[in-house]
Amino acid sequence: MDFADDDYIHASYVKVDNDLTYICAQGPMSNTVQNFWIMIIQEEAKVVLQLCQPTENGREQSAEYFPMESSAKDYGAVHIKVLEKPANAIGLKKVTRTKIQASYGGKTHEVVVEGAIYLQVLHLLYAGWPDHCVADSPFVCSAVRGLVHKHFDKKPVIAHCSAGVGRTGTFVAMEMAISKLKAKEAVSMCDLVKSLREQRMGAIQNDQQYLFVHRMVIEVLLNDDLLIKDLQVINFLKEYDDLIQRKKLERQRKAMKN
Repeated sequence: MDFADDDYIHASYVKVDNDLTYICAQGPMSNTVQNFWIMIIQEEAKVVLQLCQPTENGREQSAEYFPMESSAKDYGAVHIKVLEKPANAIGLKKVTRTKIQASYGGKTHEVVVEGAIYLQVLHLLYAGWPDHCVADSPFVCSAVRGLVHKHFDKKPVIAHCSAGVGRTGTFVAMEMAISKLKAKEAVSMCDLVKSLREQRMGAIQNDQQYLFVHRMVIEVLLNDDLLIKDLQVINFLKEYDDLIQRKKLERQRKAMKN
């Protein structure tokens, strides 16, 4: 595929296991939307996971890279068509799913029909995860993971937030830990994060996000009946909830002072 002269994308491959690879990416900017879509087409991705809102607290986190007001739009040489308009995923108020078709240079892809190749991408937006913080619902975050696994078709999953390291890195670390545990491998979370950062520098930005990886692993394993909710688990969940609530109140007090 022929690309534009300036086709750099701030993104990194992160291998979870033999079937699942994430591409952790910076949120596209207005001048990189075309190249962001070229990357998606090149990788034949079936799922794009957006873990930030376009704007948060008055700051742009990601350019809008598919049309909101019409069914189709060109981004440079890339043509984007919305096949199914944004709608809440069933039972998940802060999760929006959009079905999109993308083409570049006259080529599209998804299925081959009479010699033409068409691509369809499922875009998932989770709007319940503030920057530098943790997701507001482990249950919803687990459900988002379920949607990714349902649709990714063993193609690389494009995941981004604003910088592509905090929220994105936390989500992918959770995937790495769960994959190892389900394969009955020993998991050192410290070593796992080191491995992740070797693939995506700066992944996981603070202690809360590091703890949230543990919280999400517990959530998924409980849902899959692979973990017993014993006293140790119950105590961890309570201590986690108490800590996150304290941190939230601290942020609110700080915001009021400013």
